[in-house]
Amino acid sequence: MRKLRPSWKEGGESKYELLVSATSIEGQVNALDVGSAQALFSLTLAVTVDGKDYLIESIASNEAFGTPTFIGCCCVKPANRLFSGLGVFA
Repeated sequence: MRKLRPSWKEGGESKYELLVSATSIEGQVNALDVGSAQALFSLTLAVTVDGKDYLIESIASNEAFGTPTFIGCCCVKPANRLFSGLGVFA
């Protein structure tokens, strides 16, 4: 998990990037019997890292020689704690 460079827009919220091994995502896709990583993340509202919740805004995959290597999630801290504990996986 790393903080991305802040946007220069006034009032813009900080964004974070979480990189997850494509192998571990593939294992979860198979274990939960969903069709793809995209389907897995569409079921997931947020991730919890070190006890802090982050809402998932978008995902992208990175490939090397046609094989996915990792999945990147762009995340933000929720404005309130309403989302805490909903659809969370770590």
